[in-house]
Amino acid sequence: MTTHADASALFQPDNFIDGAWAPSQTGHRFDVTDPATGAVIAHVPDSGPQDARAAADAAAAALPAW
Repeated sequence: MTTHADASALFQPDNFIDGAWAPSQTGHRFDVTDPATGAVIAHVPDSGPQDARAAADAAAAALPAW
């Protein structure tokens, strides 16, 4: 027996940076497709260097608390 769960609640459409969901600073998104069917299964941020820098800065700021 095969069952399929609705995993849509597991997908967040943005970047998780500094404890919060945030859209990419580029404002662009791209589709993620199921390679077996070609169906679009998610839309994710097309993050750029600014997003990477924000994530790295947030991680560096959080490190001392560890």
